[in-house]
Amino acid sequence: MIKVQEGIYRYDGELNSSKTPLVIVHPWYGENVGGNQFKIFGTDFSIKEILNQTKSHYLQNLENLLRDSADRNIFLFEEEKNLEINSENIIKIREDGKGFYIIPTKWGSPTPSQSNWDDTIEFIGAFNKKIDIAGGYVWESPHNKRNTRRHYTGCAGGTYDQFLQRNYKPRFVDGCCFE
Repeated sequence: MIKVQEGIYRYDGELNSSKTPLVIVHPWYGENVGGNQFKIFGTDFSIKEILNQTKSHYLQNLENLLRDSADRNIFLFEEEKNLEINSENIIKIREDGKGFYIIPTKWGSPTPSQSNWDDTIEFIGAFNKKIDIAGGYVWESPHNKRNTRRHYTGCAGGTYDQFLQRNYKPRFVDGCCFE
């Protein structure tokens, strides 16, 4: 891995792509803790439960997304203890390490552990102001009834909010986030 800036590493060569970057946050968390309770989060802001196959559908959706994203930059936000195995998973699925960046996070949080949100988001945003987000938990905050905009928590949800607060245009990839 090559350190490209404080707290951001590139797995292999650069990928000169202006396509929407894909940010993946703790994508295999449920598997790492032995969970079998993935519920798919949809961009229509409703929760879609897929009976008896929630885990396999989420994982298949994620694999398809990674396979179809060979022509855009991918940023994996992952806890340091899971970085190696999850990086290898992505490289196997994608079949290429070009344009694959790694951002180590604090334990149990999407917060970068070796950098800060401003610098990390600025680096990712230099590729495109639109950001696709997949992976980890998304919960709609109960405080939304008092706010003029939706507010999300969880690993993918919190990352979404960090981009939104800095005037980027994040969106959840349909079927590739879980509650």
